[in-house]
Amino acid sequence: MSTEWKVAAASVQGMSHIKRTQPCQDAHHWVVLGETTFVAAVADGAGSASLSEVGSSLAVETAVEAIADREERLKNLQTEAQWLDFFHDVYELTLKILETQADEMTVDKRELSTTLILTVATPDFR
Repeated sequence: MSTEWKVAAASVQGMSHIKRTQPCQDAHHWVVLGETTFVAAVADGAGSASLSEVGSSLAVETAVEAIADREERLKNLQTEAQWLDFFHDVYELTLKILETQADEMTVDKRELSTTLILTVATPDFR
């Protein structure tokens, strides 16, 4: 089965951010694995965090690349519990990378606060 994914994505600075001279705090990242599997992440940095744009960008890139690096493991996920464990591992890795980044920047990790939503779309899971 061959699938041609068509993806349109944008992260733009909102009007309230423009008025307050804040950067865009949203981020997205995606990849197509093989011919049929689509992986995407979106993040919305916490407005109260001074470096949330860094956190959201790093979170989406880390999470999507972590899934891509585990492409072979994706092929063996059959149950909901296996998928939950898989995503938990990806979230834990992403959190560790964010904490490392905060340490390197010598800031509290809360300054990189963001939401993170991940999806894997594949015809192989039933």
